[in-house]
Amino acid sequence: MENCRPIERSIVDAMLSPYKEQCRYLKQAGVESARAAPPARTPVEALSGFGIFSIQESCYIQDTGHFNSVEFNICYNQLAYVTVADLTVRNLIGPMQGVTLSEFRTKQLPNMLIANFSSTFKRSIDARLFYGRFRIERLSVRKDSLYMRTHCSFFDDNGGFSDGTVLLALLNIVRGEGRSARREVGVDADRVAVAASTE
Repeated sequence: MENCRPIERSIVDAMLSPYKEQCRYLKQAGVESARAAPPARTPVEALSGFGIFSIQESCYIQDTGHFNSVEFNICYNQLAYVTVADLTVRNLIGPMQGVTLSEFRTKQLPNMLIANFSSTFKRSIDARLFYGRFRIERLSVRKDSLYMRTHCSFFDDNGGFSDGTVLLALLNIVRGEGRSARREVGVDADRVAVAASTE
């Protein structure tokens, strides 16, 4: 996991705790170094997570020999949970500043929802060892809820590749001053760059 700040094991374990042991496909996770934002855009592209995954045995079907759409969804959820939790406890997502890991964990299942999901499979991925990347492309606030337009990709060492776009909703989680009728928000690029490059 070069160029990544490892996400603390306590955060990974907390976010994966709702899953049965055999369904915890995310083995390691980190936050990648900040990327430059395009002109006239908020620097949300700076927020990205990287994960190492392994599926030795499917939790719901006999071995298909490849990564499939159900596993894409599970792996997306796990990497999204862990990355957003890490950025939240570090106060890097403005509207969620002050939310603790314990509070985020209690809202993880009932308040974090996929509103829209699409994925493509361009080349078969070996599910025994592969990698994932989760990126927040745009944030918007509606009253006390936060919506994230995200992109996620999965790939292996042999050219396997799949990617998708997901609209992620975090309901009833925005704190006091972060609330608004409707607005787009960014993040502090300098703080993200420091947080992604330390440790």
